[in-house]
Amino acid sequence: MTSNDGTGPFSPGSDPPMRNGILKPLVLVELNKVVAVRQGLSIPAGQRPEFRRRQLLEAAETACRFATFYTENKSDMLIERDEITIMSRMAHRDVFAIEVRDILTDAPINDGQSTNIAALAMRYELILPVRDPETGIVSIREFCEFGSMASRQEGFQHQKTCNAVRLLDAILYGERSMPLAATYFNNGRSSSNLVKKFFFREMDVICQELSVLRQHQLEQHNSGNRGARWFRPTMQSVLTLSDWINELRAAPIRLRSGRQDYADFSEYPAIQFKFGSGFLPEFFAMTEMISAIRPQTVRHLGDIVHNNIDYYPPDFLA
Repeated sequence: MTSNDGTGPFSPGSDPPMRNGILKPLVLVELNKVVAVRQGLSIPAGQRPEFRRRQLLEAAETACRFATFYTENKSDMLIERDEITIMSRMAHRDVFAIEVRDILTDAPINDGQSTNIAALAMRYELILPVRDPETGIVSIREFCEFGSMASRQEGFQHQKTCNAVRLLDAILYGERSMPLAATYFNNGRSSSNLVKKFFFREMDVICQELSVLRQHQLEQHNSGNRGARWFRPTMQSVLTLSDWINELRAAPIRLRSGRQDYADFSEYPAIQFKFGSGFLPEFFAMTEMISAIRPQTVRHLGDIVHNNIDYYPPDFLA
């Protein structure tokens, strides 16, 4: 590895690269919102079928890369996702990928694996018939679950970043689906982060129908005896994670926290963070507005984001 200030090699265990007393990042870490097929409205009508075919092939290749990342970073705290599931989420713009490249050459840094992916996170839209336990009336409820987040680069709070974009993107584009998160019952680390760092609130149960569905899914993956814990974001989650997005944009050079051995890209002392082109200016305008106005209720949030105090249902947040 070579430092980006031209002073020569940067060896594991040596002092991090500096220029004029300032730590210089060696890698660019980019977060993007991945889509399966982009609009081709500017493409002549006769060329659109071929344009769409090429895009579908590219999407399939991307889904294979993402599936490979899950395979190479197996965890007993994570349900591994296959290419079909990943492509279906890409079609709904529910996949978020953090990738690592050399800051000078823009070449991908794979760090001994098959891909340069540092972290990957997805969302899942669930539509269920839910029976009111008091009245017995059945209504259709929509849920937006944050799940299948995996990371192999420690020290830069990628979990916080992925939760931030999943929640805030859902607030801006996700209609009125109830956002929620779930962990295995014995996943103490993620559960603690959700509550203590991201201000999610743990719930005994969201609804019986959702619990039954999750138990069925766990049994399909031979994990039926592990159980699930449920969490829902609060207004404090929205404020805290909006502030975090704004901080990343204002100060993109991030120093690594934790142990100080720099053996591979997972342990570089510093990175330069970048939001990819999948995030539109309106997303950042919303996070800045939320941080500036500090809404305290769901009605106030609907007013400043969608100019409608009744945009979100009263139980949209915990």
